[in-house]
Amino acid sequence: MFNLPPDAYISHATSGRFRIKVPSKKGDAAFFQSLKELGGNFPNIHEVSVNPLSGSILIKHSLDPAIMQELARTYFPDQAKQIDSPSSNIHRQVTETYTQVDNKIKKFTGGEMDLGTVSFAALLIMGIYQISRGNFMAPAWYTAFWYALNIFLKSKPKEKDTGAE
Repeated sequence: MFNLPPDAYISHATSGRFRIKVPSKKGDAAFFQSLKELGGNFPNIHEVSVNPLSGSILIKHSLDPAIMQELARTYFPDQAKQIDSPSSNIHRQVTETYTQVDNKIKKFTGGEMDLGTVSFAALLIMGIYQISRGNFMAPAWYTAFWYALNIFLKSKPKEKDTGAE
């Protein structure tokens, strides 16, 4: 897959993405550009972002967890456990559950709403309810608004990022 130097390591790994740091290649734009170009040749790798200044490679993928584990064993034998850690499994389970609920809401509403939009609406209604009860000083209503706004903003599809991470 990638010809990485021995000092390369997995900085973080979650379902759908992982970051590799290559300290010895910091500042080597040609090296990172070649990895970026090479990454587009593999199935289920959707995006490879590089940052030569920080020596970082971000890979967004839809690889099967078993394939991820095999890649980790091949390229990062000392860190293979990081890919299969309990926190990764919990994150994967939460993500899968969220995706299932989100898909059901989209199907039920004909694609008009998703889980983020439903959460936004529910928290907004809770905030309005708190205000209607005269509860201006307690943090409940503005906390609900804050969470509603954050969920709404994070649930929107992200535009294509022009800069590398």
